[in-house]
Amino acid sequence: MTSQIRRPELAVCTLEELKDAYLADMRTRVTPGHLLNSKQALGRMLGELRAQRVRDVRPIEVMQVRARLLDAGL
Repeated sequence: MTSQIRRPELAVCTLEELKDAYLADMRTRVTPGHLLNSKQALGRMLGELRAQRVRDVRPIEVMQVRARLLDAGL
């Protein structure tokens, strides 16, 4: 089963670029502590994923990484 990206311009975006844009947006509406926690959590997730671009992310891999991080207490 393949999914289609609704915004094709995001398909070529790197996960780091998307993370940075998301955190920049969050900075305007969350507490510094929440921003830090989100930054660390996203860093852990992206550090574990093999995908570099949005188009290459596989949902099963995200679920597997999340399970490993939860097992590790992170």
